[in-house]
Amino acid sequence: MCKYCDNIPTYPKFNKLSEDIGISIYEGYPSIICECVNLLVHVTKSVNINYCPICGKKIANSELDEISTGIKIFTDGAYRPSVNQGGWSIVIVKDGNIIDTQYDGKLNTTNNVMELTGVMKALIYIIKHKVKECIIYTDSQYVWGCATQNWKRKQNQDLWNKFDKIYNTLKDNKYNIDIKWCKGHADNQFNNEADKLAVRGSKLIL
Repeated sequence: MCKYCDNIPTYPKFNKLSEDIGISIYEGYPSIICECVNLLVHVTKSVNINYCPICGKKIANSELDEISTGIKIFTDGAYRPSVNQGGWSIVIVKDGNIIDTQYDGKLNTTNNVMELTGVMKALIYIIKHKVKECIIYTDSQYVWGCATQNWKRKQNQDLWNKFDKIYNTLKDNKYNIDIKWCKGHADNQFNNEADKLAVRGSKLIL
């Protein structure tokens, strides 16, 4: 229910998905007030959304154009076994320029979990920003193979189930998402940036 009115959320389509996978799809949104109470909207231009994530009402603001195409997201995961801490990152690229980054860390994890978490965070970013066409890059053959090549998923089944729910929901709603492998620690500046941020994320937890 919208905190500014009594409207029950009717949009986005991903409310139930958020509940099913136990991940807040809308965590991290800026302060948004729906037009149903005719109040101002405070949104940075880089966010690019045009509806209230609380009640689903359209936001009357011509500056809020959705990001629709031409987006690439580079993901990565890192793990420091000496302290059993990991980190994930995503680097969002449009027209050859980095327009956004995210990263964070986690205790008691593995490298594969962090690599997969990075891709899942990319999918959540796609939902938040309505990115209708996107290529997601991972340098993890494990994630790429299990996500796209039907490799057997012997571990992390719970996380893979959440991945499938997000990915299939996007496909069902006509999102064109492609997951590709790229070579890590090479000459791709965006992959290298993702690597750096994932390592930084692994150091956030003291």
